[in-house]
Amino acid sequence: MRLTIGKKLNSLVLLLSFVGIFGVVSLATHLYSEDLSGLLRKNTLDSASLLAGRVRAELKRSAEQARLLGAVSLEEFAHPEDQVKFLQDNLSLDPQLYGLSLYRLRDDKFHAEWRIAQAEAQKRLKLATADFEELDRSAPLDLEAVRAGGVEFAVGTLRSLPLLRLALPLVQREDGTFSQCLVLELQQEKLGGLFADATTAQSFLVDRRGQVLASSDPVRFAPGQDRAALAIVQGARSGRNPSGQLDFVDEQGEAQIGAFQRIGFGELAIVSQVPLARASSAKTLLYRRTSLLGAAFLFLALCFGFYFSQGITRPIGALATAAGRIAQGDFLVRLPTPRKRGKGDEILEFAHTFNSMAEGLQERDRVKATFAKFHSKEVAEKLLSGEVKLGGERKSALVFFSDVRGFTAMSEKLKPEELVLILNRYMTRMVRIILNNGGIVDKYVGDAIMAVWGAPLSKPDDAYNAVKACLEMRKALSELNIELLRERLPNLRIGMGLNYGPLVAGNIGSEERMEYTVIGDTVNTASRIESLTKEFGTDLLVSEEVRVQVAGRFVFEKAHEARVKGKSQPLIVHKVHGFLGADGRQELVRTPYSEYAAEKSDKVVH
Repeated sequence: MRLTIGKKLNSLVLLLSFVGIFGVVSLATHLYSEDLSGLLRKNTLDSASLLAGRVRAELKRSAEQARLLGAVSLEEFAHPEDQVKFLQDNLSLDPQLYGLSLYRLRDDKFHAEWRIAQAEAQKRLKLATADFEELDRSAPLDLEAVRAGGVEFAVGTLRSLPLLRLALPLVQREDGTFSQCLVLELQQEKLGGLFADATTAQSFLVDRRGQVLASSDPVRFAPGQDRAALAIVQGARSGRNPSGQLDFVDEQGEAQIGAFQRIGFGELAIVSQVPLARASSAKTLLYRRTSLLGAAFLFLALCFGFYFSQGITRPIGALATAAGRIAQGDFLVRLPTPRKRGKGDEILEFAHTFNSMAEGLQERDRVKATFAKFHSKEVAEKLLSGEVKLGGERKSALVFFSDVRGFTAMSEKLKPEELVLILNRYMTRMVRIILNNGGIVDKYVGDAIMAVWGAPLSKPDDAYNAVKACLEMRKALSELNIELLRERLPNLRIGMGLNYGPLVAGNIGSEERMEYTVIGDTVNTASRIESLTKEFGTDLLVSEEVRVQVAGRFVFEKAHEARVKGKSQPLIVHKVHGFLGADGRQELVRTPYSEYAAEKSDKVVH
C-alpha cells in the first residue's frame, strides 16, 4: 500500500520525535545525574551569550543614535540655537541618555567642541558645563584609543547619579585615524536593567581593562570595580576565542563554573559564573522533571508534526492541481501567495516561482499567438525556439502564387471600403484552405498570395497537399462568386501557379528588420507560371516538377510550352482538371471561373 506524503511525514515526525526526545531525555538524565556540572556550564554559557546579545543590541542602538545626531550636527544650521534644540529634542527620545558631546582634534589633542545635556535631566539635576568637565577628570576616557578607531568606556557619577561613559569615533581622516569623536553619558540602569532576569548565574560586563561596567549584582560586582585578576576575565580579555568556559576560584575562595562571551562591540565581554556546589542540589530535581518534560515534548512534537505536515501537503496538492491545469493549456492558473515573502520558506518561494513560470508561459503563448498572425504557426514556433538559421538554409519545397485577374480595373470602379471587404473575404477563404492543407502563407502582395509547402518544415505528401489546396481554392472561389453576385458585387477570377524545386528559406533582411521568406529560381519560376495562366486561359498551372511529384493522383493536361522573361529555356506547364483515383476514375473539379479567354502576359516572351 502506497502512503501519501502527509502520512509519511506524520509517521516520520512520530518516529523521530519518539526516538529523539526519549533518547535525549534518557541520555541527559544519565549524563547529568553523573555530573550536572555540564548542564550548569551550558546554562552559564547560554546566560553569557543571551546577555551579550542584549548588551550588544542596546549599545549599538545608542551608538547609532549618537552617530546620527553627530552626523546631523556637522550640517550647517541657520541658527546655533536650532542645532541645540534639535539635539536636545532627539536626546529626549531616550530618557536614559543624559548627555552627548562632540570632541574635535586640535593641536594633536581632543577638545570638546560642544556638550548637550538632555533637557529634562538638565532641568532636574541643574547640570552645567562644569559638571561635564568634572566628569572628564573623574572618569577619563582614552580618546587616543578612539583616535585609532577604538571604542572606549568609563564609569563615573554626575551629581551622584551613576553613569556609563561611551566614546565613539565619528569622522575618519585619509590616514585611517579619526579627527572627531562622540562621548555619550548613559544612566547605569540602562545596562543594569538587562541583567535583572539573569537568575541562573551571576553575570557582569567588563571592558578591555577588566573594569566592571554593569552586573546582575551591583553590590558584589560594583561598576568601576577591577576584576582583571580573575582567570575567567583574563580568558575573556585575551581575544583568542569569542566565547569559552573555565572553572576558577573567585576572590572569596569559592569554586565557580565560569563562562564568557565577547559581545563584538568595543572589546566588551560578558562573564557569568555559578557556584560548583549547586550541581549536587540540582541532581535530585533533575531526576524528577526529565520524565515529565519528555512526555510533554513528545505531545508538542506530535502536534507540531501534524501541523507541519499539513503545511507541506496542502501546498503540494495545490501545486499538483495547478500543474495539471498548466499541462492542459490553462496558463491563467495561479497559486495563492501572501504579499510579503517569508525568507527561508521554500514552499512559498516555489509558489512564487510557479506563478512566475505560469506568467511566462502565458506571455509566451500570447506572443506566439500574436506572432502567428504575421507568420504561420510553424514559422512562429521555429522563430521563438531559435531553430531558424540566420541567413537561411537550402531546401526543396513547393512555391505557390495566386493573383486576382482585373484587380486594377476593379479598384477603379469600387469604393475603397467595398474593395477591402471583397479582398478580405477572398483572402480569408483562400488562406484557410492553404493552412488546412499544411501550407504556409509567406506574404501578401496587394491581391496576390504567396505560399510555401516544405519550408521551414517538410511534411509527407507536401506536393499532393499543395495541388489539392489549389483545386479546393478553385471550388471556394466559385462559392464566393455566387455570394458576391447575390450582393451585386463583381465576381473574381484568379490565376494560380505552383512550382517545385530547390530554394533558400530563412531570415532575409537586416539586423534591424528581418522577414522569414524563401528565395531562389524556384520562387521566380512559380511567379512566372502564375502569369502564364493568362496566356492559356486557365486558373491553375503547375510545373513539370510538380507533375512528377504527384503523377497518377491528379488529372493533368499538358499545355503548350512557353518562354517567360528571365528564363533561357521554355517552361513545360500542365493544367489540372481534378483528382485521379487509384482505380483510374476521374473526379473533375471545374467551375465557371476555372477557364476564361486567354490574353497576353507582359512576362511571356512572344
